[in-house]
Amino acid sequence: MVDDIIAGWASELEARSASFTKHAAALAEWDAVILSNRRSLLALEQEVRKVLHAQEALERKLAMLDTHQRGIHETLTGMEHEAARLAQEEAGLQDEGTRDRDVLYARAERVGAQLADLGALLHRTVADINANTAASLGDTDSPLGKVVRILNNNLQALALIDARTEEARVRLNSLRASR
Repeated sequence: MVDDIIAGWASELEARSASFTKHAAALAEWDAVILSNRRSLLALEQEVRKVLHAQEALERKLAMLDTHQRGIHETLTGMEHEAARLAQEEAGLQDEGTRDRDVLYARAERVGAQLADLGALLHRTVADINANTAASLGDTDSPLGKVVRILNNNLQALALIDARTEEARVRLNSLRASR
């Protein structure tokens, strides 16, 4: 009888030991998964920080480009008004008109050079963005996709400004040729 009780306790102890070992192994697996996920989350957090820093730098560049673009637009608008005024005054004031036209033409050349520099800066910025985040470009709803869309719009606006500058240059050349 005592032997039966001891044998029962021994078998129960073995069963509980096996169960404990099985549960301990499962907990060890879960612990390994949790640690692996934690490392992944830390790596992801570091990547997010890098992306945020890149985005902040990009926003600063975009603000600078916007400021340049506004300045160029204001200059072009002033030049267009000046060209129209000079064309009206040219009939009676040939010599003074010629000087004014030369000044205006020099301004147009400077603005054209500024546009070329701004276009090159925009192209470099877009190339940097594309090189750094080529995998994210397909998602237009992501912050990067929105930035790419903004840069493309800025590039189109610069192309339009460049075309208007060229039109003004052609008009000035035709006015210069007609004197």
